[in-house]
Amino acid sequence: MEVNKHCRELFKEKSNRVIISLSTSSSKLRFLKDLANQCMDMKIQEIDEVLAQASKQDIAVFNDMLPGLIANCKEEWRGDPKEVEHSSDKDIPCTLCGTPTRWVYLIKNKFTGQVINVGSTCIDQFTEIEFHQQKTKNQIKKEAIRQQRLLDLVRKIPGIERRAKNYLKKLSNFSILIPNSIAKDYIEISKEFEAKFDEVLEKGRKYKIEDFLTFILLQNEELVKIEQYVNTSSNDAWVVTRQVVEWLEVNNKYDVLDELKETGYITHEIADKIMEKTFIHEFADELNFLIKESFGGELFEIDFENNLYNIKPFKGEDFFVSCPIRTAIECFGWKVFVLKNALNGEAKVRIDVKNIIMVSMINDENSRIYALNQLKNRLKGTDIFLKLYNGSSVDNYRQELEIKGYPKKSELITIVEYEPFIKEYKRACFFDVDYDLAEDIRFYIKGLGTKAKQYTAKELKDLRSVSKEFNL
Repeated sequence: MEVNKHCRELFKEKSNRVIISLSTSSSKLRFLKDLANQCMDMKIQEIDEVLAQASKQDIAVFNDMLPGLIANCKEEWRGDPKEVEHSSDKDIPCTLCGTPTRWVYLIKNKFTGQVINVGSTCIDQFTEIEFHQQKTKNQIKKEAIRQQRLLDLVRKIPGIERRAKNYLKKLSNFSILIPNSIAKDYIEISKEFEAKFDEVLEKGRKYKIEDFLTFILLQNEELVKIEQYVNTSSNDAWVVTRQVVEWLEVNNKYDVLDELKETGYITHEIADKIMEKTFIHEFADELNFLIKESFGGELFEIDFENNLYNIKPFKGEDFFVSCPIRTAIECFGWKVFVLKNALNGEAKVRIDVKNIIMVSMINDENSRIYALNQLKNRLKGTDIFLKLYNGSSVDNYRQELEIKGYPKKSELITIVEYEPFIKEYKRACFFDVDYDLAEDIRFYIKGLGTKAKQYTAKELKDLRSVSKEFNL
């Protein structure tokens, strides 16, 4: 039987070996107390050699009982959480780790009355338990009785506590989410196992070892079924991966996780609630394939910082739009997830160049200029003229759009904010519209009211000269 890595790391810390040696909770676990004393001043290589010579039964006790024993031993000690300076002229070593220190914490054993000095690092092992969640002597004695009962079980069935208590953690070790329909029998058996196990430890109920062996056998049978499901489903499209589960847990989206447990697969209805990176990449690959197939565009970049897909709608052009990832999933997910959810009878947004542009934003500077040039071409032959002005701005606009032709035949220049204007006329930049574009722009300016400023060419030149001179 192999030594548990976590338990090895715990025993590697000398402070843990010391606390086992000094505490009464270890008196019933003779092997661990003797082992702590034997290995007190050993290095880890020497400890490994000692453990290598231990019997399988002793290693089972080491693996199953050590973490709980260390926790119980620490709960025996109480003290003042304030540092005190000892009276000696020289630094004295911490009782637990041996590091010399001038400032110490004094802690006292609740049962033996023994007082030891502990340094500022080792005291952290006691602070949360002792000074904030003190346990009474009766509570500690009750825990010791429980540990003795556990020891009896461990000697007969090594690893029984993990089997009885950590069954849900076992499910979390699989690479994909196990749906309720597959995990149901395993969980029900394990809950019954846990209840009987707790009755033995907490109430001292009598038991037959065969009952516990039967639970373990049934657990194993169900785990075989679960492993078969994982082997056959792990490469399926849109199966819920462990990365997605962990992202949902970190972001406290347990309601979404509960929905996913019903099928084990991501569907269109729930996909927009998941922003986990591997899923976002997978969706992007599928959407990019459909974009290329539909109109020759390309989803060429994922902006994770702003949750955007950057898409080139026109092949060979220095122009791209930024589509919010959630919007892309909501609008085009029906096509991406069609194998899992056909959405029969519901309205669908086609994946074409017009819809991609309309649900996206034009954030890139070169792309904004490209879009404006397209609009200017569509206004040729009308009395509306557009010009983009960058630099020091009138009324603190970052970018200004100069418009001539409002009112009709006027020589005045109208200044509007560029970004909302291009957003309003995004469709007209690239596609035919069924209205008089020049008249619509005049109507747009009128609707801006005081937000649209008008100047003669000389007034505008003078204002900009002043702005440039004073760096406004």
